[in-house]
Amino acid sequence: MVGLHHSDLQIFAGKEAVEIGWCLRKEFWNRGYATEDAQACLDFAFQQAGLSEVYSFTTLLNLPSQKVMQKLGVEFVKEFDNEKVPAVSPLYRHTLYRIKSFH
Repeated sequence: MVGLHHSDLQIFAGKEAVEIGWCLRKEFWNRGYATEDAQACLDFAFQQAGLSEVYSFTTLLNLPSQKVMQKLGVEFVKEFDNEKVPAVSPLYRHTLYRIKSFH
């Protein structure tokens, strides 16, 4: 699965924010699928949907997804605590990235 959706995280309070995300089965990792599909989603977001920016976030521990984000040319925004993850979880702390349209 790779796609776009409206985020309702509190860090975006008062702002409409569209997130790009992906989730692939492990046997499909490291084949470029996430990057290729995410780029197609970004092309759609900027060229067809008329978005000016798209966000992506993941837990600090998810280095493979952060690598995909960096390949897409995203900009680091900040780290944050994800209110949808229990505070005691090692997945609680997240990193937020943004990519802006060049059009």
